[in-house]
Amino acid sequence: MNITELKNYLYGSPEKIELILEENNFHHIKKHSGSGDSYITCGNPDGDSENSITIYLNENLLVIDYTRNISPKNSTDFIDLIMFFRNEKLFE
Repeated sequence: MNITELKNYLYGSPEKIELILEENNFHHIKKHSGSGDSYITCGNPDGDSENSITIYLNENLLVIDYTRNISPKNSTDFIDLIMFFRNEKLFE
């Protein structure tokens, strides 16, 4: 499975994203949906804020972490977020 296939798999299953967040000790995980974008908010595993992370449930799985600099890239995705907190690279 390549990165695009993985993102498509996760994009089609928001409950899997929530499960991965739980397994990695993120807290206050809550899915939001309405007339606009669907997204998930949660807190960093090592933080107190309940809404420090927003994960947009789109094809890119864009992530905004308001309290951490997750990636030196201009945009951060769900895979970057998990790799950052597990201190691992994608191939691991």
